[in-house]
Amino acid sequence: MERQFKDYKTFFDLGIKDEEDSDRIFATLFCIMGGTHKKRSDNNKLILKYLRGENLTDEEKRKCADILSGKIYKDIKAEYEHCQLCSDNFVRDVLENLSRKYKHWEICCPTHPYTPAGLMIYLKNRKDSKIENIQDLNEEQFTEIQLIITEIYEKLNNRLGNINIVGINVLFNQISKSQLCIHGHMEFMIKDVQNQKLGCTLKEKRPKDIMVYKLNEQIDNRDGLLKTQEGIRIDLSRISIIEALQIVSDYEKNIGKVIAYGKKIRESGILKEPVDEILLRYLSPAPQNYIYLTYYRDKMFLSCVPELILERADIHKIDEKDECELYSLKINQDAVYTEDMLLNQESPIVRPSIKTKKTTKDDQNVERLRNKIVDVLERK
Repeated sequence: MERQFKDYKTFFDLGIKDEEDSDRIFATLFCIMGGTHKKRSDNNKLILKYLRGENLTDEEKRKCADILSGKIYKDIKAEYEHCQLCSDNFVRDVLENLSRKYKHWEICCPTHPYTPAGLMIYLKNRKDSKIENIQDLNEEQFTEIQLIITEIYEKLNNRLGNINIVGINVLFNQISKSQLCIHGHMEFMIKDVQNQKLGCTLKEKRPKDIMVYKLNEQIDNRDGLLKTQEGIRIDLSRISIIEALQIVSDYEKNIGKVIAYGKKIRESGILKEPVDEILLRYLSPAPQNYIYLTYYRDKMFLSCVPELILERADIHKIDEKDECELYSLKINQDAVYTEDMLLNQESPIVRPSIKTKKTTKDDQNVERLRNKIVDVLERK
């Protein structure tokens, strides 16, 4: 299978032997998704006004209070017994012909994909099972996801004109997430996508979370397990499904310990180690473990990419007219210092996806690609 970028390597190329990789520049792929009508940018703009000491209406003051207390998010969650995905309010465009082939999983076009023409996958029996994390799947359920990925890849390969799909990623958000039932965001790894006018650009940067090194130390070295500065990657041709899911479970438990320790520091204010101040000030208010199931370059991988520590955003340098910049802010309700109340969050870390209310110049191209993909996948 071809690599995604001719002149660059990304997180998904790490650990795959390639003599030319050492000469390639590391890059991160960014996606700008337009027309998503997210409230996040509006909330961040309001909090920015509050932090800058600007005049607010009584309604704006009330909303600020709800945001900073977390009430606005609790109210949304309280609308459902478990989450929206296992309720009757889950809106999506199901790929019926494709989905009926599979026992456990259904595939749809989501209302707001993470990446151009991305799909979504979720359990058919989520109303009863309430499974929330990938490590809680049984072997049959996990095996079927791999089958779906490879079959979709074979269906789309060389059938999309000038769009060449070289792999498929399925992203699962874990730990802090608004929709609790397990669901994956399916990304098509398009060859040199930055040249396809699909809202994607490459940045010559490599993300790093200072806590990953400590997390990686706690996982035993073994054949088939790669440790990187982003997290860990499991080669599913060398490590069994049951073992792989146990590794993910252990890794996530260690993430949980870091989060609990950080919260304890905030409560006590007692700093014992140099890293404690970082946890005190910059621990994300919604820590994540991004799980990637990836089929790429004839290999199937399972990766864990934690997001625990965020960088502080300077409230005086933020352009409140830039919706992308506003969307990339995280409100830190638990901040000890006011100056740490806004943090930068470009997520998911290895494939940042920013959603804007305004449509972009590339949206029509994305829509055409989506329709073409659905047409190919739904053919009987």
